Amino acid sequence: MSENTQVAQVNQPTPAEKFALAVEKQYSSNNGAIEMSSFQKKLAQNYFIAIDQAIKDSENKRKQYEPLQYSWQNMNLDAKFYFNVMAYSAIGLDPCQKNHLSIILYKNNKLGKYDISFTIGYVGLELKAKKYGFDIPKEVITEVVYTNDIFKQYKRNRENKVESYDFEVVDDFDRGEIKGGFYYLIYEDETKNRIRVFNMYDIEKRIPKYAAAEFWGGEKDIWKDGQKTGEKEEVEGWRDEMVLKTLKRAAYDSIPIDSAKIDENLMQVIQAEKSNDVEGDIKYEIEQKANSQHLDFEEAKLIQEASSQKIEINANSVEPIPVEQAFESNTTEMQFPNEPPFV
Repeated sequence: MSENTQVAQVNQPTPAEKFALAVEKQYSSNNGAIEMSSFQKKLAQNYFIAIDQAIKDSENKRKQYEPLQYSWQNMNLDAKFYFNVMAYSAIGLDPCQKNHLSIILYKNNKLGKYDISFTIGYVGLELKAKKYGFDIPKEVITEVVYTNDIFKQYKRNRENKVESYDFEVVDDFDRGEIKGGFYYLIYEDETKNRIRVFNMYDIEKRIPKYAAAEFWGGEKDIWKDGQKTGEKEEVEGWRDEMVLKTLKRAAYDSIPIDSAKIDENLMQVIQAEKSNDVEGDIKYEIEQKANSQHLDFEEAKLIQEASSQKIEINANSVEPIPVEQAFESNTTEMQFPNEPPFV
């Protein structure tokens, strides 16, 4: 092998790098020339890594009743997809980090392909609020309250100018049952401090209709050979973590957007979320379940039962890895009908 050939191979872009270039090219062709920062290019590469992993995981879990293979060839890589990657990455959301962004692959029956969509996790909501929020609090506190804890809120009134609370964990190792929770927004000007308290009714009405028992607890259908057996089993779930995620979402969702800070990236994200075809309660369930290190993909069956041919992939559990090590041999054979091959 000649020295020139070796240099050419060393300089050959990885599939993730080619994907980042394709995002930049597609966006520039419709919005004028733009050059992504090195940080955003790295984030765009992480989108490729996370989506590639999501496709592989989906294919491994694909059932006989879904004949369409999960592969890059069968992904709908339209202009809207590239614009969304540009917008979400510009905001700083990284699908390879926990609770930033979840990847959803769902069937587009009109095209006979899978659409790639994103839903923002509670950390992503925090980043968005800090970047675009109006009168951003300097600190956000969220806590789950148990029956053995001591909690009292103090609302603002004529005599009390600062909202606050007392909260004490009496027994660290036996806090009892979940009683509710709260979030507390702290500002430089203490008179702006705000507390919002949730009882269990407030929390439970936010549980998605098709919430998986593996996460919220309850009865779970027993499956065998891809079909229900008609029997059920009781699972404990991770209710504490789900309640805390619900409180965090509520806290960061409560921070209003500053209209003076709105840019084309945020508008693209808002438009993407409004036009997303995945039902709201399933999207919410996906975020609630995302990034758990304790669970497998059995809950995908429940989602498929609730919404035919839609599936969520926990791509956020993918750890950032060097792009040179990210792909197996099957990745190098990918073809992209909507765009020149990345490989």
